[in-house]
Amino acid sequence: MINKLRDRFLKFMVGRYGTDSLNRAIVGLVFVLLLLGLYTRMRIFQTLALALLVYTYFRAFSRNISRRYQENQKFLRTLAPLKGKFYRLRARFRDRKTHKYVSCPLCKKDMRVPKGKGRIKITCHYCGHEFIDRS
Repeated sequence: MINKLRDRFLKFMVGRYGTDSLNRAIVGLVFVLLLLGLYTRMRIFQTLALALLVYTYFRAFSRNISRRYQENQKFLRTLAPLKGKFYRLRARFRDRKTHKYVSCPLCKKDMRVPKGKGRIKITCHYCGHEFIDRS
């Protein structure tokens, strides 16, 4: 019974776009909006969540695969700088006890140096400038 339903669904989805990163992000936003709607008792949040949920189904069942792919790529390009900043902040926090981050005075790029070594000579990996700083 379950295999039969699954096979029917897979047959239905042939030639359709399916789900992607943008759909998953929208579904996450739907959950946040639903929680806000429950907490504040404002129907606008629930209405917006329902509209976004309908949009995700539209995207998933769409046969215009190239258009949905372009939408997802645009979303990923927009999200990439934010993800990069998040990963850098997480790395800085993880290394806070063993390393210090210094900025090159010439090109302003950040570099990681070991903590507790006193005054050390640092060579920038990006521009090759050498300078002395405390670690």
